[in-house]
Amino acid sequence: MDDHRRRIKDRVVTKVITISFVSVLLTFAILALLTFFAFEFGDWEIHKPSELKPRSPLLTMGILIFISLVFGLLFSAFISTRFLQPVNELKKMTSRVAKGDFTVQMVDIPESEFGEFIQDFNTMVKELRKNEMLKNDFVSNVSHEFKTPLSVIEGYATLLQDPSLSEEDRKKYTQIIIESTKKLSTLVNNVLKISKLDNRKITINKEEYYLDEQIRESILSYQDEWVNKKIDFDIDMESILINADKNLLINVWNNLISNAIKFSPENSTIFITLSKENGQAKIAIKDEGCGIPKDDIPYIFDKFFQVDKSHKSNGNGLGLTLVKDIINLLKGTIEVDSEVNKGTTFTIYLPIR
Repeated sequence: MDDHRRRIKDRVVTKVITISFVSVLLTFAILALLTFFAFEFGDWEIHKPSELKPRSPLLTMGILIFISLVFGLLFSAFISTRFLQPVNELKKMTSRVAKGDFTVQMVDIPESEFGEFIQDFNTMVKELRKNEMLKNDFVSNVSHEFKTPLSVIEGYATLLQDPSLSEEDRKKYTQIIIESTKKLSTLVNNVLKISKLDNRKITINKEEYYLDEQIRESILSYQDEWVNKKIDFDIDMESILINADKNLLINVWNNLISNAIKFSPENSTIFITLSKENGQAKIAIKDEGCGIPKDDIPYIFDKFFQVDKSHKSNGNGLGLTLVKDIINLLKGTIEVDSEVNKGTTFTIYLPIR
């Protein structure tokens, strides 16, 4: 959006300078012609085909000035149509955009110097409209994601006040409240991190450490989950010393590994590899889960997008957004390969230094 604003501003300045320069050149040209004709022909007029009589230089000058004025008016009308009219139209459109109307679009003027200028303005407005829609969706989705666990906490907290409740049910309800609180905490942390990444408020603090050790630590942090589902890990990782932001990257591994566990069926295997490729660290995390439909793959990194529209997976649709933002910030890339009912592979490339 800022790029388009700069481009529009640059084009306006360029047009103004160009028109001003041409106007100055024409003014000097007209004055030069006036001077030339006044001195060369100002003293003579044709009385007969074969006879010349002196004529007043003032009369000649007056005629030439009249011609110049007519030419100037025609030129001004041309400039008004080609330059001032689009500028006035832009002023009106800009006022509407400033008031929050992102539906405006300027009509393109064929074979005009403003063609590309108008296209830039229309593109900028489209981006503003898209950002406004994303903002509204974000607020709506955040409200929904907060409301669900809060309702659960409120409901089970009310049940816990029942004095006749058995100890077994009391422990069960307490655990549900704890899990809902964890979900809220994760949601809040992800929203804050994504907000900081979007606003470039996160400082990259690089340090040297072994990437394979960090990934193993992430796997162990979810041991209870994968043990309960009887999931095995097939790990093939080189020992790679990387210079990166350790605190940012742990979010990547935690999100990808927890997703792999979440969507893997019982008694399945998760494959994790780490190797060097073209001076980069290549990390692949593959599961044998439900997979992602091809139509959904382009959107999985969008805020709050969930493949499981029923929300049965207990996700909040922010984990992969956070992963993508962090990888981009660290000058890396992430690829997704998935097949329904066969599994998903996330492949990440990170600069080692």
